This record gives sequence, C-alpha cells and structure tokens, in this order.
Amino acid sequence: MDLTPDFQRRYDLIQKDIVIPDRPREPPRPEFKLPHRDGLLKPSEITQPSDSLLTKNQHYMLHEFREAGREALTDAIYQIGTDIDRAQPSAANFHLLEDDQRQNRRYVRQLLRTLPDNVIESLIKCTLPYDYHKGDDMDLVAFVDEEMKLTSTPGIYLILPNAGEGKGKCLSGRQLQDALNSIEQYFNNYPADNDKNSKIDTFFTSDEVVHERRWGRSETSKIVAREWIAKVKRIYLERLPDTDLDEPFTRCLAECGWGSDIRLGATAHPTNIDTTYLFAPYNVLTRMLGFPEPLQLTLFPIWTKNVELFRIAEIVGYILCSTHWFEGGLNASWAGDFSHIEASLFQFTQNEKKLKSRLDFIKRSNQNHDESKMEIFNNVDILVEKEKAAHQRYLDVKVEYEEARANAEEKQAICKEIKELVSKCRELRLEKGRKLDEQRSHQTTYGDRIRSLRERAANLPRNTQLASRSQEGAPTATEHTSTTGEETSARDS
Repeated sequence: MDLTPDFQRRYDLIQKDIVIPDRPREPPRPEFKLPHRDGLLKPSEITQPSDSLLTKNQHYMLHEFREAGREALTDAIYQIGTDIDRAQPSAANFHLLEDDQRQNRRYVRQLLRTLPDNVIESLIKCTLPYDYHKGDDMDLVAFVDEEMKLTSTPGIYLILPNAGEGKGKCLSGRQLQDALNSIEQYFNNYPADNDKNSKIDTFFTSDEVVHERRWGRSETSKIVAREWIAKVKRIYLERLPDTDLDEPFTRCLAECGWGSDIRLGATAHPTNIDTTYLFAPYNVLTRMLGFPEPLQLTLFPIWTKNVELFRIAEIVGYILCSTHWFEGGLNASWAGDFSHIEASLFQFTQNEKKLKSRLDFIKRSNQNHDESKMEIFNNVDILVEKEKAAHQRYLDVKVEYEEARANAEEKQAICKEIKELVSKCRELRLEKGRKLDEQRSHQTTYGDRIRSLRERAANLPRNTQLASRSQEGAPTATEHTSTTGEETSARDS
C-alpha cells in the first residue's frame, strides 16, 4: 500500500498545528520471535536434522518465507540488512535498504519473483548443489538447467563449490577441518616449503615456487579470514560428533557477485584468475581433493541499466545465500560496493527475454503444481469414496457376523438343551435299570425263601414222626420201610 500521500497529508496538517488522531491500522501478522539472530540455532530450536547447520538468519528467512511467502521474505531481508547496518556502520551500502523503501522493496519483490519457491528454499539453506544433483525435484533441476545457466549479460552470479555429479555435497567434517587449518596457516604463516600453502598460489599457474602470498596480503584480510574460519567452524564443526567426521555435508559454501558480463565474470573464479581471497584457497583445496569445477549460475538477470537495482540485487543475493564471510560464505567484502556499470542496451534487452522466460517457466511450474494438487485432491476424493465404501462393507459384514454369531449362540443353546435332555434320559434309563435289577434281586430272594420254607414245611411231619419214634425205640427195617411208604403216600395225597 502506498503511504507516501498519507504521510505528506499528515505533515501538511501538522505544519498548520492541526492535531489528528492516528489512523487505525490492520493488526500485523504475528512476528516470528527470534532475537540475536547472529548465532546458531539452539538445540531446542532444531526441529529436524537438516536445521542443525542453519544460522538464525537462515532460520528466520526460511520461517518467514514458508509462513507468508515473498512479501514476508522481503521484510526478513530488510530486517537482516538493517541489523548489519547498525552493527557495522562501515557497511555503508546497506543503507540502500532504507533509502526510498517503496521503490527498493519493489525491486526486492521483483528479484524474488524471478525464482521459484523450491529454488529459494534451497538457496536459503545453501543446499542447491545437493538438491540439484540428487534429482528428486525435477522442476528444480529443469529450472537450474534452463534458466540459471550463465549468459553474457548483466546480472548477479553465484558460485557453489561441490563434489559434483551424483553427489553435490560439500567436504566432510574431517576434510573441512584440514582445509581450515591449511587456510589458517596460509594467512598466518607462509613458509615456502609448505606444499599446501604453495599449491594455493601455484595450482592454476605454471609457477613452481612462490615466495610471497598471492591472496589476502593486508592485515584486514587476515582479520576477515580469522573471523570466517571461526564462523565456518561454528556452523559445521561445533556440534559435530566424532562419529560423523567422514560424512560429507549437504550444505555448501557459496560466493556471490555482479558483472556486466556474468559469464566472463563467473568463469574467472573456478581458476582463481579473479576471485576473493577466501574463495581462492578453498577452491584449490577442494580441487586437490578431486572436486570438479564449482557450479556457476545466474542468480538474478538484471533487466535495466540502474545502478541502484544492481546494488540492491547483490545485497539480496548476499543475504539470501549467506555468502558474507560472517555468515560462513566466501565473499570477503560488503555487497553493493560499486558505483557504476558498463553494459550495452542490447545486453539488457537479452535479459528482458531471459526474465520473461523465467517468469513463464515459474508460471507453468505453478500451473503444473496446481494441476498436481487438483489431481491429488481428486485422488483423495476417490480414496475417500473407496474408504467410505470399504467402511460400509465393513459395517455390513459386521452385521452379518453379529447375526451369524447370534444364530450360532442360539444353535449352541439348543444343542446344550438337547444334550441335557439326552443326559437326563440316560440317567432315567439307568435309574430304571437299577430299579429292575433291585426288583429281580428281590424276586430271586423271595423265591428262594419260599422254596426253603416249602421244603421245611414238607419235612416237618416226617421230623415229628422221627422224633416220636425215637422216644419209643428204634424201629425195625420192615417198619421203617413201611413207614416211609406211608409218608410218601400221605405227601402225595
């Protein structure tokens, strides 16, 4: 919103001694509370492993961008630039972020619109080479290949040393520690017999021996180099356990710069023809370890011959990609430290085409992304319908199961009842059999007793006669025989 006319109106009224109330404003978006953004994240602020190498400025920018897009990222870049300007008054170029804010903010928004969201995130996290060579995000790979290649036009370039094809990673903890020790030796002590120190100056030349340091001869460069070494150690090595010293980092160091012909300007860096005194030794040491040429990209193509735009673009590139030495980058000077440019109108015309191509690519990418989202939503709807159908089928099967279970329980109850009846019948039969056995036993006993009594009854008269005779005397044989015949006749009668 353009507030300049309102400010002018208020100023005119105040000059007339007219008191007016403050204009009501919309409530601001909740601010991301992150004081003292010059350090690393605390362990409690690390939400995922990839955040462990982020500085607080990077975390601040990443959070703002994810929460509210490029407008919030613009505010974050302005805030970081203001902090730098206040902490380092010698960084005079950062006053550009406060001069003519409406126009310069428009420049920043225009610059950020030339990059897609996934590229901006990778640049903030310093993982663009890794994300590019990994190849999981084909939109990012296509944008880097088609829209960020170097051209002979004015703009801002980016140099990213990395392990190359298939890896895209930085040095490991052990390699980085050795490299920083060598660079520290290079700046503090320069013996001619030190192979690594001499290689830093002769690696890309035909010279065999160099007796004077080529890069960073001033005392200021030594101070900056010490600050840079300390910062890189804090970012990469301070929290690194010994077990991870051989694992390469996904975060890469970067250098940013401007040029009227960025292809010519950028290609002077990989061979140390013209570069910074931090990039040169680091470049040699990584190349000695087998790294290929650094990844060289066009960060921002500049579309008009405007020095202010150029300087703002370099400041945005430095902050966005964390290339200042105090952020662990390979730039040893302040951004926007130039006052004129040499470029033809034709070169800017070429950049206008390039800019249009970028914006068209981002538009197509966003459309494809939206279509993918719609396809995902449609697929989600289909999946929801399938899930509903499956759930309904589950409910139907559950009802069928409950009915079958109830029927089974009823059958079990009937079977149990039948079993009980059968058991009772068996018991009754057994009881009846026992009673019949007892009855038969009684009948047998009674029959035997009757027969016994009959025999006793039959024997009773004979016994009486025998008794009487025994009293009278023993009978003769003839008497006995006749008596027996009489008894028999009497018994038969």
